[in-house]
Amino acid sequence: MMWVWRVAKMLPFIIRAVRAAEKEIPLPKAGKEKLDRVLDSVEKVYGTVENVAPVVNATVRIFNATGVFKRSKEDDQTGS
Repeated sequence: MMWVWRVAKMLPFIIRAVRAAEKEIPLPKAGKEKLDRVLDSVEKVYGTVENVAPVVNATVRIFNATGVFKRSKEDDQTGS
């Protein structure tokens, strides 16, 4: 259960890292590369990525659902 608190403390950094990855790699279908970049950043700062990937993925889903990250027209046409 300690991992919940550890990940909660990381959340502000995770949010910044997700936004930075989206800005640096604005390409559609680059989710794996963006996730790897965020996890690498988290590991460098906190020394671990245990239980972090689901939090990163949830953050991205929230940003997508709320319009923080805009889908490209190409994504809309392909149904991605």
